[in-house]
Amino acid sequence: MEYTVIYGFLTALGIGTLIGIERERSFKDGADVAGVRTFILFSLFGAVTALISSNYMPYFLLLGFAGMVFLVGLGYAANVFLSRDRGLTTEISIVLVFLFGFLSFFDASRSIAVMSGITVAVVLAIKENLHEFAREVEKSELFDTLKFLVIAFIILPLLPNETVDPLNILNPHQIWLMVVLISGIGYFGYIMVKVLGAEKGIGVTGFLGGLTSSTAVTTAMASKVKTDKAIIKPAVFATVLASSMMFPRVLVEVFAVNPTLLPSLILPMGVMLVTGLAASFLILHSKTDFQAKVKLESPLALRPALKFGAFFVFILIVSSLSQNYWGNAGTYLTSAIAGLADVDAITLSMATMAKGDLPGEVAVKAIVLATIVNTFMKVVYARIIGTKEFALWVGATLGVTIIAGLATLIII
Repeated sequence: MEYTVIYGFLTALGIGTLIGIERERSFKDGADVAGVRTFILFSLFGAVTALISSNYMPYFLLLGFAGMVFLVGLGYAANVFLSRDRGLTTEISIVLVFLFGFLSFFDASRSIAVMSGITVAVVLAIKENLHEFAREVEKSELFDTLKFLVIAFIILPLLPNETVDPLNILNPHQIWLMVVLISGIGYFGYIMVKVLGAEKGIGVTGFLGGLTSSTAVTTAMASKVKTDKAIIKPAVFATVLASSMMFPRVLVEVFAVNPTLLPSLILPMGVMLVTGLAASFLILHSKTDFQAKVKLESPLALRPALKFGAFFVFILIVSSLSQNYWGNAGTYLTSAIAGLADVDAITLSMATMAKGDLPGEVAVKAIVLATIVNTFMKVVYARIIGTKEFALWVGATLGVTIIAGLATLIII
C-alpha cells in the first residue's frame, strides 16, 4: 500500500513538472498565471485529494476541486487585469494537471494519467505548428473531414455485420471498415505533410509522401526530373524511399485485419523494406538542396473513399471466384493484376479471406506478389512521366527490392 501511494505521488510529480516546464518556457517576459512550481503543487494537490477522498473523506474531491477552481479563477482575473491577456490555455492546463494528479494516485487510472499528461505537454509544445496547420486547412478539407466522420462514426455502426450476398463474402460493415482503415492511415501521412511540409527535404518528401501515396511521389519526382536533370539522384532517393514505405504500411493493414498473418509477412516485407532503404541511401552520395511539391488528394474526401470501397468489393469478389474456379493460381493471378493499380485493396481482401477458407500461406504469397508488381509499376511510371535516365536509376534501385521480394516468395 505504501509503495503504491509513493508511486502515485511520484507520477503526479512527474506530470506536473513536465507540463509546468513547458508552460514556463512559453511565457512572455516571465508573466503568466503559474510557473513550474505552481504546476507541481497543483498536481500534488490532486494526489493528496485522491488520498484523502479515498481513505478519509469521500466528498473531499468536491472540496478540493472547488478550491482549485477558485484559486485558478483568482489568478486568471488578476492576469486579465494586469496584462489584458484573456487566454485560458494555462488555466485549463492547471485544471487538467490537478485531475491527472488525482488519477495518478490509483493503479487503475495511473497509465491514463501518464498518457494524457504527455499528450497535453505535446499539444502545448507544438502550439505554433497547430496554428499554422489550422491556417493551412482549406474549407474543402474541413468539409471532407466532417463528411468522413459522419460516415465512420454514425453510418458505420448502423451497417449490418453479416454477409448479404449469395457467395457469402460481402459484409457491409467489414467492407466499410476497410475504407475507414485505409483513409485513416492515409490521413496520418496527409496531416504530417501539412504540419511539416513535404517540400522541406527529400527525406520528408519520400517518407511522408509514401505514407499517403507512393505513386504521387513517383510522378512528382518524374515530372521534376524532366524539367531539371541535375537533381536526378535526389529524385530517385525520394521515389525509392516513398515506395519502401509501402511495406510497413502493408504490415499495419494486415495487423489491423488479420494479425495471424503477420509473422509470415514480417520476413518478406522486412527484407524488401531494408533492401529498398539501403539501395536508396547508397544512391544518394551528396546532400543536395532539393525541393519538390507533392500534390496529395485529401484521403478523407468522399469520392476517393467510395472508389476504394468499390474496388475493394470488386477484388473481394474476383478473388473469391478465382479461388473457387482456379484454386491458388487464380488467387495469385488476381493479386498480380490488382497490384498493377493498388496494393491496399488486395492486401485487405487477402487478409479478410484468410479468416475463412483461404489458406494463410496463399494469402501471404498473394500479398507479397501484389507488392512486387506494384513496385515494378513505379519503374513504369518513372519511364512514362520522367526521363529514360531517371527510369534506369529507379529500375536499378527498385529492381534489387523486387529480386529480394521474389526470393522471399520461394522461402515462404
